Amino acid sequence: MLYAHFGSNEVDKYPSDEVRRRFVEDLKRLNLLPQDMNPDEVKSGRVLKRKLDDLSEEEFTDLLEILERTLISK
Repeated sequence: MLYAHFGSNEVDKYPSDEVRRRFVEDLKRLNLLPQDMNPDEVKSGRVLKRKLDDLSEEEFTDLLEILERTLISK
């Protein structure tokens, strides 16, 4: 299981709010998050709507690239 912490209470863990919001948009693009989800209202990392096992090989590769890009931004 993967938990993604990016709510407004997690802002200090990102180099900027732009990086945090881009991370959320990337997760939405992979349909890991509901499209109408507002990251500022999230209080828990348990909001992903798909399991890693549900991802195709291509989607999983995209996810790894998203995580790498987000981590390098720090």
